[in-house]
Amino acid sequence: MIAGIILLVLLVGGFLLRRDGFGDLDQKSSSKCPEYATRGTMREGREWIEYPAGSGNSFYRDPSTGQWVKNE
Repeated sequence: MIAGIILLVLLVGGFLLRRDGFGDLDQKSSSKCPEYATRGTMREGREWIEYPAGSGNSFYRDPSTGQWVKNE
């Protein structure tokens, strides 16, 4: 019985932490590339974008997935 209560408290606490933004590591890493809906310019037969602007980081849109890929 006590173990069940402890488990419930841990689950609820974990949910609240994620909702408040403490567990959003995936969201922080995804901010390193442009959002899907961001539009670039066509060059060399691909859609390109510099993100963030002025950073020198260039990305191209993968034609099969539509996602932005960092040009390395």
